[in-house]
Amino acid sequence: MQVSVRELKNHLSKYLHYIETGESIIITCHHVPMARLVSIPKSKDKDVQAILQMEGIHWNGKKPKGAKNAPKVSGNTTSDYVIEDRG
Repeated sequence: MQVSVRELKNHLSKYLHYIETGESIIITCHHVPMARLVSIPKSKDKDVQAILQMEGIHWNGKKPKGAKNAPKVSGNTTSDYVIEDRG
């Protein structure tokens, strides 16, 4: 499928849906092909897959929210040293 830059810009969601279903789109500028949009394969890295198979490791596929219990910092922090150095 070929689509102009203007058409792609005006209907981006529509064309992203086509890409998601496996269609590749050639972007044209004044009827000259400039680029091709294709979907990214949804395969996971083998190392990540191995980690996910470990006992006690669970991931829902979303961005991590951070630790529930933040680590306690003893002594001066990096920001303390920076403030001290600037003074």
